[in-house]
Amino acid sequence: MKTPSQDLHKLIKSLTKTEKRYFSQFAEKHVIGKQNNYYKLFKVVDNQLVYDENQAKKEMEKQDVSEHFTALKFQLTERILEALHGYHQKNSIAESLKRELNFCRILIHKNLIEAGEKRLKKVRKTIEVYNFIEFLPELFAIKREIFAKQFYKDIDDKGLETIYEDMELAIEQLKNWNQYEHLNILVQRNHYQKIRSTDLDFEILNQNEWLNDEKKTMTFRSKMSRLSALATLNFMQGRTAMAYQFNQEFIALLEESKKMTDLYANRYVSALSNILIDSLVLGKYDLLQNDIQKLREITQNKTFQKQIPNLEMRVFRQTYLLEMNWAISTNQFSKGIELIPFIEDGLKIHRKTIGEHNQITFYYLFAYCNFREKYFSDALTFVNEILDTKAKSGTEIVEFTHLLNVLTHFELSHYDLLAALIPSTRRFLRKKRPLYKTEDLVFSHLKKIINTVDKSKKKELWTKFKAKVLELKKDKNEARVFNYFDFETWERVEN
Repeated sequence: MKTPSQDLHKLIKSLTKTEKRYFSQFAEKHVIGKQNNYYKLFKVVDNQLVYDENQAKKEMEKQDVSEHFTALKFQLTERILEALHGYHQKNSIAESLKRELNFCRILIHKNLIEAGEKRLKKVRKTIEVYNFIEFLPELFAIKREIFAKQFYKDIDDKGLETIYEDMELAIEQLKNWNQYEHLNILVQRNHYQKIRSTDLDFEILNQNEWLNDEKKTMTFRSKMSRLSALATLNFMQGRTAMAYQFNQEFIALLEESKKMTDLYANRYVSALSNILIDSLVLGKYDLLQNDIQKLREITQNKTFQKQIPNLEMRVFRQTYLLEMNWAISTNQFSKGIELIPFIEDGLKIHRKTIGEHNQITFYYLFAYCNFREKYFSDALTFVNEILDTKAKSGTEIVEFTHLLNVLTHFELSHYDLLAALIPSTRRFLRKKRPLYKTEDLVFSHLKKIINTVDKSKKKELWTKFKAKVLELKKDKNEARVFNYFDFETWERVEN
């Protein structure tokens, strides 16, 4: 049986608050017959955390909607896209430029040359202010149409040469931006696919003249692409201080103009989020706190609210994840526990948009902080929250939750349970992937400790375990394990 498409649900969930408000107003003006069935479907789907087509059909039947469901889904999708087209024509600079250029061409075709030229001057000014060089070729094409309409009466050789040179410059600028954007996309692709540095020829990129020579950038967007590529490239190579510097330069570039900050709101927030991550890695905690507050204040920016879907949720997720990881990285586990009630309130508020993976990530951090503070029963509560979800997403964090589950039961001295839990967890992980050496060591160590009565032998086992842990921590292939649980600082006092 064919699985129902979730495209409509994803589309609706991607809408910002202002886009949803605009669509509601749009739907009120486009009622078909006496009722608006597609808007009823919109509200049903919008209320679903996870798309359930059968449930949606039942909800529509309760509202006496007999229209064919597939046709209604198609109709709703088309109406949403129409509404978004209208919304962005009013609120997007790029869409506004497309419309204005078309208006200019219409005026010229109607022989309203003076009106067309006047409008074209305003368009060119907007293009230059926002660096939308991709619209210049069309603008120059319209200018040439004007010359033809006037039978070239008011243009001399110098004027024609100027248009030619302006077009050549625009093409050169476009090629320049294309070069930097290509390099940026290459770096981002490898970053998102988690390609190791050994698999990527970093030396070519590091020595690339386009990246290393700032003077080669011809446009604002070329500068953005260069800084973005350099920040990501350095972060991938472990040069976090350099990544921090380039992210700071990226933010400073945008902040030179409020118009550009607003235009690239999404990229501004992404760069600021990267700065926070860099600050955490570098231990710049004073700067981290200031930038966390800066990011939280962004949620009050109306322009940003319009441009970035689920801005409040995104900032909530990013800032509290950072604060939790900050607490863990500085061994201030009690500070992490203090944050839990605030985060739980936020998870309830953003339950429709936060996503299962993010919720699971928070629960793992809650469990880990409680574990390290020796509140093992509380840790187990959050571990069970994750295991009970039977999560399909966030595979890696669920895998390490199974490991934390074993450790928590060990600390609670549930030895009878562990006799079955250790081998079942080992089998579960092996089905997912090869075991890390550290995991193998932990399972073997726990079995030995459980079966050892003599205190001096237990102490000896712990000493050997810690020595092997310190050795494994140096192995880059074992880094993922230590990212989830720091076995080096784990202390267990035997009774």
